[in-house]
Amino acid sequence: MEVVCHLIIDQAKRIMARIFTVFALLLVVMATQTMACSTPLTTAEFTQLYCNAGVVFVGEQSMASSGVATDENGRRIESGSFTFNVVHLYKGSSGDSQISVLHVWREGVNECPAGAFPDQASYFLVFASGSSYLKVDTCRHSFPWECVPADFKQSMPNVQC
Repeated sequence: MEVVCHLIIDQAKRIMARIFTVFALLLVVMATQTMACSTPLTTAEFTQLYCNAGVVFVGEQSMASSGVATDENGRRIESGSFTFNVVHLYKGSSGDSQISVLHVWREGVNECPAGAFPDQASYFLVFASGSSYLKVDTCRHSFPWECVPADFKQSMPNVQC
């Protein structure tokens, strides 16, 4: 009886080790995938975002802060401030080496996931607008540079709105 128990325990340990290995591999794959690439935009859609924005730049995220609140109806509101080191400024009058943008998401109002700049990317193409504070669109804002179509990258310096 004792031998049978040891065999069962050994078998259970091997199964758990396999499950753990598969789970660890899935986590690595999920962490290295770029989420925005799964829903690519066309060059025409990128051009429209460019034309609607006051500031367009490629930057590397350097700082972020976020907060969560509840409105008077009990719906969740998530906001964040993201600072980017600017690599290339395509549009806008700011000559700053760093640009901060705001992102706000409201439960029941916005139909996209709440996360802002969730991708594991080094550089983002950012479209922002606003006068006092630069804001990004709630749902269409996270564009890892490697996911931007090559033809749009090449045309950006010459986009006519």
